[in-house]
Amino acid sequence: MSIYDALDPSRAVLLCDLRDQADVVVGANLVTGDPYDPLTWTAENAATLSRQAGVYLGTDALRTAYNGTPAPGALRNILTLNHRYRISTALRNNGATSAEVLAGTASVGLRTDGTFQVLSGDATCTGNTNLRLRANGAAGSADFAAISVYELKRATKNWGTAAGAPAYVIVGDGFTAASMPTQLAGKRGLNFNGSQYITAAVNLPNGAYTYISLVRHTLNATGTTEYLSDFRAGGGTGYVYDNDATRVVTVSSGTVSVNGVSTTTLQNGMPSLVSVAGITATAPSSIIIGAINTLVGANTFFRGDMLAVALYPGTLAPLQIAEVGRRMRQEALMP
Repeated sequence: MSIYDALDPSRAVLLCDLRDQADVVVGANLVTGDPYDPLTWTAENAATLSRQAGVYLGTDALRTAYNGTPAPGALRNILTLNHRYRISTALRNNGATSAEVLAGTASVGLRTDGTFQVLSGDATCTGNTNLRLRANGAAGSADFAAISVYELKRATKNWGTAAGAPAYVIVGDGFTAASMPTQLAGKRGLNFNGSQYITAAVNLPNGAYTYISLVRHTLNATGTTEYLSDFRAGGGTGYVYDNDATRVVTVSSGTVSVNGVSTTTLQNGMPSLVSVAGITATAPSSIIIGAINTLVGANTFFRGDMLAVALYPGTLAPLQIAEVGRRMRQEALMP
């Protein structure tokens, strides 16, 4: 690999500048099976549920109708409390006050139109774990077609494509603010407070890799272990951590350099380019950045700023590492 080949995203497993975050769809549509079969739903408020054949662009719809109790609805217990979802449906109101979609008790939106309108929105599930399709009021009905529910997670872009890498890495657990590193001013990376992390769902083959990251270490007096990255399956090999008092980097294997010099000591309060050439990984299903792979232990999480991170298959030469580091420092790592 030449110096400039090291800048080719297709060569990298991870290539993240940790700048821009967004909610991304993960997984498949949670509304499985036949969504218009009344037997696949639970009636809410004594609703009469029925299939309406071919009523929306030639496809079926689910109808929830008033049957003596206001706000008749249809429920599916497919959500998780405090998780975020992107929910979409085509819905129409047939003499009810409105047709509404809810994630638990959180309203995604409602419509009063008597013709089908597409409703799509993001919501955090609250109150209960049901997807709820409802005809509000004490009369009429509502029809729901083309129903889809996808989970959302907070993520940051991964430009690497080797080893089946995805187009994003999940920030924390994707939902809980306490698990998510804080975006630095000017989107110049992430700050980790000692309980936060990011996860890349990469099926990493066994073998040798080169790890590179630009970090700003926060000096602490406890002398505990802080993981910069962990790409082990179970208790195998493939980790990089430092001691938060001495700033000394420890790795499972490979050759360590800091700012291009053969040393294991990070600078204090200044960005340090940490590289480990020839570190061996043992086939994890995900790569953890900023924590140990078990995500357990208050003294195993990184404290400080991480400005960029990269992982390449094989052992990069010093000139290649230096070029990646130069791009990291100039905030020009990505295409």
